[in-house]
Amino acid sequence: MSPASPREERLAQVEADLAELDQQVEQGELDGDTAELLRSRYLEERQRLLSENEAESVSALSGRRLLGIGFMMVAVVGVALWLVAANTEDRSGVEGVAQDVVDGGVNLDEISNEEMEAVVAQNPDIPGMRLALADRYFSAGEFSDALTHYMYVLSTL
Repeated sequence: MSPASPREERLAQVEADLAELDQQVEQGELDGDTAELLRSRYLEERQRLLSENEAESVSALSGRRLLGIGFMMVAVVGVALWLVAANTEDRSGVEGVAQDVVDGGVNLDEISNEEMEAVVAQNPDIPGMRLALADRYFSAGEFSDALTHYMYVLSTL
């Protein structure tokens, strides 16, 4: 149990004084006017102490609220960073090749016709990849396959 603060001790003393005041009136030790004067002073003191306690509680609550907001912000940033890390693109496979083609960061000579077909199948609107694939087929004498890709590119113009 934490020790009482000076304010809490003073509040406890005021409560004890009010209780003692009632006993003194019952026993006839104090007249009514003196008792009412003391009672009003004790009640004012109690009200002042309670008001200070409320202000201190609100101040402590504000500090706790700020601390809570700080922790929430750290948590949100942490979750955001985790989501970014978890959802970064793996630039391997067909999706990676397609994105590299779009970004212009791939040498099409290093990609097989099968990989290019897979990329074109999943990303039909990459004209550069389609034209490169059509040129390959044309150079290899596979005119039917080349024509399919040339026609698709022409239809999108």
